[in-house]
Amino acid sequence: MVDMARLLKRVEHTYLAAPDRPAPWSDPHRNREPDDDEYSRVTDAQKWRIVGVRADAWIDALVSAGVATVEADPTIDWTTPFGAAISRTDLVRPHVFGGLPLVVARTRLGTLDDAGVMIGVGEPTVVLAPIPDCGCDACDSGSQNEVELVDEHFTGVVTGQFRQLTKGRAAITRVSEASGTSSRGLRGHHKRVRILEKPKGWTELSGPSWLA
Repeated sequence: MVDMARLLKRVEHTYLAAPDRPAPWSDPHRNREPDDDEYSRVTDAQKWRIVGVRADAWIDALVSAGVATVEADPTIDWTTPFGAAISRTDLVRPHVFGGLPLVVARTRLGTLDDAGVMIGVGEPTVVLAPIPDCGCDACDSGSQNEVELVDEHFTGVVTGQFRQLTKGRAAITRVSEASGTSSRGLRGHHKRVRILEKPKGWTELSGPSWLA
């Protein structure tokens, strides 16, 4: 059985040693509101490649640990369309039976390819998150938040904690037990909890830990 703590150490080591890793940066709006001209402006798309470097570190760690294989530029059947332009894609498939595959697509920010990532899960593939969500100067809260978001999504799927329930247009997503839940078309924390506990009539997307 692969130890999660050792896997995370491998991710961090590979990430810090990456020669093409952009330098991390702090929140430029910690003590102020964004200026009006920062909205819809992407001054430095190159720096957002830091999230792709973090995703690559995860892929390297999972393959090196012998728990997954990676396929470059496969045909991906996304469940919902989105506007981001994709330049390349990695499909990370676990060896464990029934494990959910992860998709890491590289997306364009401004005029720069491969600047952001789109993380998806399952086959057909459900979009989990575009990282960064926007990438404009006004929405920039520093690199650490986005790096941690990559970790959160990888960790949830790899440990088997990820769950998504859908019924029509409504959806409940739990990335991990620590991160709580998000929903679309539903209101009320207690209602989400009840559905997660007894998902009768809901279609569930989940899988076992890759590390079993």
